[in-house]
Amino acid sequence: MSEMDLQTGVLIVGAGPAGLGVAAALKRAGVHDILVIDAREIGASFRQWPRQMSLLTPSFHSNSFGLTDLNAIDPETSPADFLRTQHPEGRHYADYLQAVAAHHQLPVRNGIRLRALTKEGDMFVASTQSGEIRADYVVWSTGQFFSPREDEFPGAYHAIHSSKVADWSSLTGEDFTVVGGYESGVDAALNLVEAGKSVRLLPRGESWSSDHPDPSRSLSPRTLDRLRGLLRTKGQSSRLELVKNTDIRHIEEGEGWWILRDQDDIPHVARTRPILANGYHTGLGPVDHLFTHDDNGLPVFSEQPDESTLTPGFFIPVIGWGIASLLFPRESPLFAGLLLYFLFPCTDWFLGFTRLAEGDVALGAVILPVNLISQLLLFPAYLGLICTVHAGPAAGGIQAGLIEWFLFPLGVAAVLRFIHSFLLSARFPGGMRFSPGNIIPWVIGGVVVCLFADNIVILSANPFAFLKILLAVSLFFAASYLAGGLLARHFRLSRPQHVLLLMTTAARNAPLILGLTMVAVPDQPLIHAALIIGLLVEFPHLILLTRLLLRKVSNSSSAPPGSVTEMA
Repeated sequence: MSEMDLQTGVLIVGAGPAGLGVAAALKRAGVHDILVIDAREIGASFRQWPRQMSLLTPSFHSNSFGLTDLNAIDPETSPADFLRTQHPEGRHYADYLQAVAAHHQLPVRNGIRLRALTKEGDMFVASTQSGEIRADYVVWSTGQFFSPREDEFPGAYHAIHSSKVADWSSLTGEDFTVVGGYESGVDAALNLVEAGKSVRLLPRGESWSSDHPDPSRSLSPRTLDRLRGLLRTKGQSSRLELVKNTDIRHIEEGEGWWILRDQDDIPHVARTRPILANGYHTGLGPVDHLFTHDDNGLPVFSEQPDESTLTPGFFIPVIGWGIASLLFPRESPLFAGLLLYFLFPCTDWFLGFTRLAEGDVALGAVILPVNLISQLLLFPAYLGLICTVHAGPAAGGIQAGLIEWFLFPLGVAAVLRFIHSFLLSARFPGGMRFSPGNIIPWVIGGVVVCLFADNIVILSANPFAFLKILLAVSLFFAASYLAGGLLARHFRLSRPQHVLLLMTTAARNAPLILGLTMVAVPDQPLIHAALIIGLLVEFPHLILLTRLLLRKVSNSSSAPPGSVTEMA
């Protein structure tokens, strides 16, 4: 191994209060095989705070009474005792962190920047600029300060983010405009006014009157006290203008002035460079793909160990992820295409095969719209998590894809159904014995042949990959069939419900997902090829599955009541 090819039990990424606090707690619990790495140094984000910024929560030395200092990262230490102040400034709090690391002799390595984190078997592999670090467990504690929202809207780069200001009193000019009205925005405005500047604050809402329990959506008591005190101080209150409910959407730069346009396109002119105090990104960076996210784009954690829920939270995707990882590297387009194929159950022809196999068509029709809508909503998130390529389709492109691959076929099917059910049946009463269900396999087969023929050049150019995808899809269908049987027995599903479950997991929504993917990532033919090859295997598999289920029905009709054959 090279100097930086290391192995440890617990890798902690980030040498701030969270990372060092976890490291100290682990050592106290008897876990010594740990390593803390940081791209900069211990407490780097606190050392970058503006000089006037200090901790909101008060520090007080109460260890002798059995209580821990609110800002302590270790129960036997106190910033109040070490720094002799109630609200430590950032650089001073970083000194406290450095002292705790030295006191506990924590194994911290500075200047190591993590570029990627992957899972290989039971081990995490962290790739850095100097080599690899393998670990059984990883604690991600990088914080958010170095991930400012500097690109939230057009022209945002014309402003300076509040995290880039080292000293508010050193800014040149007399009149300033601050965008954002939560802690960082109000803190910036208060510090500027206290430095003798005039400030116009442009918040999206009215944070100073909010009583929301989430501290990120309302002001802390200390900030409210500072704001009230300033507004009551003669000579300072006149230098602060609060313009509530102003959502800045665009910034333009002129010669010596800036124009900020809000949600109503109302211009706000600034004579100095605007200050952007709109918060930070999550800071997950290279590990963002290891987490699921909620509707607000925030990572979801389990309640007990605070772990990522990505793997435990999904059943069929776990099977697909394991099979795809077994055959392809995760950065491969074929891996992305295969996983997209596995993730989305069918919302169309699965009902046809459910009907042919005498399954619960009515229940399938009920869950179909919910399934379809959820897939359309989740597709951009899944695509962003899975694909390593840039995927940023225009809204018009997505609309065109939905029209071509979903709405148009739906309209044609509705028209044909109307012609068959009303016009022809009325014209030939009692003489129409033809049912659209009889041609379902032939129509689906024709679709698969057309898709395959249209991409034959790409597929023939990658024969080995073609065979590996065939193997992966076959393994997926076998695993999903076995899992469906176990679930049906566990939940005591009726035979029609069991058939519906098998068809839902066996049939994938490849045509619609293929259409959307071709719009989102048009320059990735191998991703498209993986979806098409899956279709090629899926159709004969569904026919065989249908015949197998019908044969079971035939066998069960002659079996004794309550026998294993009947219950299958």
